[in-house]
Formats: sequence, structure tokens, C-alpha cells
Amino acid sequence: MTREMFFMQEVAVNEAGVKGNQSFNLEYYLINNGDNTYGIEILKIDNNTAHSEKSIINIATVKENAIELLSKLAKNKVTPLTLGYIGEDFLK
Repeated sequence: MTREMFFMQEVAVNEAGVKGNQSFNLEYYLINNGDNTYGIEILKIDNNTAHSEKSIINIATVKENAIELLSKLAKNKVTPLTLGYIGEDFLK
């Protein structure tokens, strides 16, 4: 299994509904399971430390579909906390 970062988003804390001038990064990874299946992973990075992460190991059998999903997640600044709910909707 390998993973490759495809997108990174900086999120201002006030975008997340909290007052202040701080920010955190969200990193979006493509996971290659080595068996023609692909997964995704999101890491929340604050002060150069991963504070939360969430993966969905088998989300697609076509690499381009997994990358398209990652792009949509990054565009909407989806966090690890909400990835599970969105992943379930994607699989329906």
C-alpha cells in the first residue's frame, strides 16, 4: 500500500467557525492498495503535527474517480471528522 498527497488546503480558524487568526492545514492523500483499488485519506495538520486523520481504504477501483473525489473534498475543505459521512454518501 502506498499513498501520495494530491492536495493541501490552508483553513483559517475563523472559516471553521472559531474566532481568531490561526489556521491549520488539511492534506488529501490518494492510497493505492496495490490490488487495483484506491482509497483516500485526510490529515489535519496544526503546528506541524497531525492532530486527526481519517481514511477510507476501498473507495474506488478507478484511480481517476478517486482523484476526482479528492479534488471535491479539497475544494470544499472537508475535514477528517466529516469524511466518514461524506464517504458513505459517495458510496451510495
